[in-house]
Amino acid sequence: MRKLYWFGYLSYLLIGFSTVIFGSVLPTLLEEYQLKYEYGGLLIFFQFLGFLLGVSITPRLIKILKYRKTVACSLLILILVHLLISLKPGWIIVILLAAGNGFGFGTLQTSFSTLLLELVPKKRAVIMSNLEVYFGIGALTMPLLSALLLNINFWNGAFLYTLGLAVLLFFIWLNIKNININETVFNEKSNRTRNTFKLSSQNLKLTILFIIFIFLYVGIETSIINFWPTLIVKSHNVSNAFGNVSVTLFWIAMLIGRLFFR
Repeated sequence: MRKLYWFGYLSYLLIGFSTVIFGSVLPTLLEEYQLKYEYGGLLIFFQFLGFLLGVSITPRLIKILKYRKTVACSLLILILVHLLISLKPGWIIVILLAAGNGFGFGTLQTSFSTLLLELVPKKRAVIMSNLEVYFGIGALTMPLLSALLLNINFWNGAFLYTLGLAVLLFFIWLNIKNININETVFNEKSNRTRNTFKLSSQNLKLTILFIIFIFLYVGIETSIINFWPTLIVKSHNVSNAFGNVSVTLFWIAMLIGRLFFR
């Protein structure tokens, strides 16, 4: 189980990298392709459209491919995406790769976290807290790494760095044996939840409140913050590297908050 835990921590580190990587290099990426800042919004939109699709179809993928193959495929998608983007393809391809990036880390996050929670049901809160801490570390360090690479005009190096971690995790995953779990448990649990949950007036209010909270939280954490470096660069006329460093303060605060509530 220890290998599985560490695979999970490194996976969430990779998810943190992948979530903010386009935002971290966005100003330089737009300059590279000689595009206006409006195109950056299109890029981030497609990334999280892919993320939404990945999260939505993961239960069906698990049913068809099982957990092991679903996790492996999500890593292969991330490997392919970051390899191709590092080669500086055309802009249309970049848009499609952004969607693939979102799909890859959305599928990885959903499938592996579900697997781990089912394997260790008595430590779910602790496990999720630890995983989220490593996500915060990944999201914190990627802008700093990108800032260093931007200073030497090597913005695509950030994608190569993420590619290396994805390749490492893929081979680690292939060598993790004896994952004993009912492969249909994800779908069975979902069905049981739908059958037992009664949408009373109180439950409806709590559900609506929960949806609003998630809407705002995820929007800030994974979407708005991707535009922060670009906003800083454009509004304060600073270097792209400095714009990346500024967003690190957000992730430091996020990481501290998660450490306090472990």
